[in-house]
Amino acid sequence: MAHLIRSARSFGRQYVEFEMPTSPIKLALYGRRALAKAAGVASDGTGSHRLAIGADAGTFTDPDGFAWELAAHREPEATRATAGAGVH
Repeated sequence: MAHLIRSARSFGRQYVEFEMPTSPIKLALYGRRALAKAAGVASDGTGSHRLAIGADAGTFTDPDGFAWELAAHREPEATRATAGAGVH
């Protein structure tokens, strides 16, 4: 069975929002500058400018019944312990 997600709104090559009528989650694709503007941060950061994934939906269940939860990135303990000691 094919699952289609239709475009709800599109602003040229800047932004596209997808139709998700029964979901509390908003799925959209932004360019780097538009995403930074929506997030209220500067667009000239030094990190990767390829992909950003974020959500504030808490735990949710996908259409196949799998439960998902957004997990925060954490550095390993050894990296945090030695970061200030000049050991890399």
